[in-house]
Amino acid sequence: MQPAWAALSFAQRSHCMRNLAKIFRQRSEEYANLITEEMGKLLKEARAEIEKCAIGCQHYADHAQSYLNDEVITSDASRSMVIYQPLGTLLCIMPWNFPFWH
Repeated sequence: MQPAWAALSFAQRSHCMRNLAKIFRQRSEEYANLITEEMGKLLKEARAEIEKCAIGCQHYADHAQSYLNDEVITSDASRSMVIYQPLGTLLCIMPWNFPFWH
């Protein structure tokens, strides 16, 4: 899956992230109820978690490309740059009480 994702343009990835934010919001009540049922989290907190996920997806859809643009930096060399290159898939272990947070 990661190689397929890496092959997508920023525009395509942004489109996917915007769609994910939309799905989170459309199914917010369903997901919040699931969190509450499975974990006992208060419904108000579960709804907030889903909205936080939607906000995060939207934020990265809007800003990821600018965060990863190459940066020209001043140095004594003829040309110096910071270039962002992907490392691949990374592992993230999240607390059990935030099942949707990415």
